[in-house]
Amino acid sequence: MISIGFIVNIVIRLSIFYFLGEVILWPDDPRFAGKAIPLRNLVIVLSLSLLMPFFYFLKKRWKKYPFWFDNIYLSIFWLDMAGNSLDLYDSYFYFDLVAHFHGTGAIAAVFLGAFGMRWLWAMVLANSIHLGLEVQEYLTDVFFGTHNVRGMFDSVNDVLAGILGTAFYVGLLILWQKNWRRRLLEITVIILITFSLLVMFFHRAVASHVMTLLFLSEQFPQVPLKPLGFFTSPPSYRTFKLESKNGQVVADLFLPVNERGLAKNRPRPAVILAMGVKTSEKDKPIIINLAKSFSRLGYVVLWPRREELEQGKSLPEEPETFITAFQYLKEQKGADEKRISLVGFSVGSSIAMVASANAEINEEIRAIVFFGGYYDIFSYLESLNNKTVLLNGQNMPWQPAEGAVNHFKEILETEAGLAEEDRVKKLRSLSPKEAVSQFKAAVFILHDKGDSYVPYSEAIKLKEVLPKEQVKTFSLVNLFEHVQPRSDFSPEIIGEFFQVYGFVYSVFNYL
Repeated sequence: MISIGFIVNIVIRLSIFYFLGEVILWPDDPRFAGKAIPLRNLVIVLSLSLLMPFFYFLKKRWKKYPFWFDNIYLSIFWLDMAGNSLDLYDSYFYFDLVAHFHGTGAIAAVFLGAFGMRWLWAMVLANSIHLGLEVQEYLTDVFFGTHNVRGMFDSVNDVLAGILGTAFYVGLLILWQKNWRRRLLEITVIILITFSLLVMFFHRAVASHVMTLLFLSEQFPQVPLKPLGFFTSPPSYRTFKLESKNGQVVADLFLPVNERGLAKNRPRPAVILAMGVKTSEKDKPIIINLAKSFSRLGYVVLWPRREELEQGKSLPEEPETFITAFQYLKEQKGADEKRISLVGFSVGSSIAMVASANAEINEEIRAIVFFGGYYDIFSYLESLNNKTVLLNGQNMPWQPAEGAVNHFKEILETEAGLAEEDRVKKLRSLSPKEAVSQFKAAVFILHDKGDSYVPYSEAIKLKEVLPKEQVKTFSLVNLFEHVQPRSDFSPEIIGEFFQVYGFVYSVFNYL
């Protein structure tokens, strides 16, 4: 009868061969470059992974093959190879501590359980091997130009993690051997192995859930823990100017960095943050924090705006601003030109959608997040004026915020010098309704039902005119004050939060 241990052993070995194939086929991939990984993985597959078969078949060490101890032993290499293939070492600052904790602890458990060493000698030998590997990594960095060690603090942390790992695993195995809650321990080990395999084969979905949790915890004040800063490195950040057809554009660029503080070499998905009107000084830190959150999660982020808006003028943003931003990112080595999306807020969503429909870029934009925007600028202005919205064929009362009314009054007064025909033409150039037939990207629509700046009926109109396959997610919630998270807490918020969670997850899983 085939045992579960045998099946797991085969799966782990096949996984190791899969990881080896990756590094052989793409040795210059940024995930592997500069770490001597192809050679290291060849050594693992051709020699180290055969340790247990060697002792069983040639040395006759055991009467019955120790599949579970071999699985524990092989998991050391599996975790290290998976960490490189899934880019976990470069994406998460402290992931290497997990590998050092598990690797040293697992080898101590194998010495104790499979080879019958006393627990103290198993711990000493495992940590001695670990220390030798740390020295080897340091020397290869010095003499061969690899970059495996980040500094003295890194080596110290690795050694401490190894010591803790040996204490934990040896203690766990002693309890196992004494039949202390053995069934519970067995189930726990099986669950951990199953979870590890699921992470390997469905790592994109798992990564999207992790990113969603980290991102939302950072944005919502109701969440007390903010772990994003602990697990990720702060991005590099600079401000510069771009030349567009309509004048200069001020841009803030955020680049994700690895644990060494260097810009990540592999092309990353990129997002353009789209704001439609001038940003107040009190709101700028919110936008910058949002951009940093995206960048910490591995995105190249660009926040562009007209220079006049940066100077505080009451003008609408121009679609050309976002077209220029897209073309700039296309030329950047750090950005994946096939995965550039726009994330719009309020009026910025609408103007970004107009830009995305432009023939210069409409075939290349990956997606747009349409959060709190209008579909038809003329019906929106009418709603501001009449304090009603058209919903399900009926005019419904709607009380717009004074700030929304005043803002558009200022914009219209700024452009009062235009002839009526030119003003209408200008407004049409800012209305998604006029450009929706040329829009080809995927769209994610989110709107707050209590929005007093832009009525949620505008989101419904947009959804109804777009092809069903183009609308990836549509959510109406009651969790925001226009486009900023509410700060209060009530039982109703929990259900709304899960809806927002699903929306954000679908965004990360697609972008």
